[in-house]
Amino acid sequence: MINSQSARTSKVTGQRLIISFFVITAGLMLLAGCTHHMGNKRITDERAQARVKEGVTTKQEIQTLFGKPTMVHFTDDNEEIWTYTYTKSSTRKITFIPILGLFLGGSDTEMHSLTVRYGADGVVKAFGAGEMSGGGGGLQDLGK
Repeated sequence: MINSQSARTSKVTGQRLIISFFVITAGLMLLAGCTHHMGNKRITDERAQARVKEGVTTKQEIQTLFGKPTMVHFTDDNEEIWTYTYTKSSTRKITFIPILGLFLGGSDTEMHSLTVRYGADGVVKAFGAGEMSGGGGGLQDLGK
């Protein structure tokens, strides 16, 4: 009698341990999520953007504010164009929930760009910033 009761207790304890493991793992996955950053986040700083004045701000000042550009282009008019980019992509937490994640999961993405055009004198001739956001991967994203 003692052996069968001990075996049942051991089996129940094992089942509880397995269930606890899965509950904790699922909880951690929901909390963690996944976020990826690419590019230069400094370009999203509106206070830094407000310091840029066309006809006044120099290349050196732009580089101090935002760092090195992602791309540099030259025009036929001897002008230089610097482009900065920043992307943040976050996996939706529901993606990690079995079955629901297949239909409602996916990711949300924010994209930012900043473009600076310099005259031949190295001073900002034109300046602009933009952003775009969207999501994908889930049924709720169809038709967007």
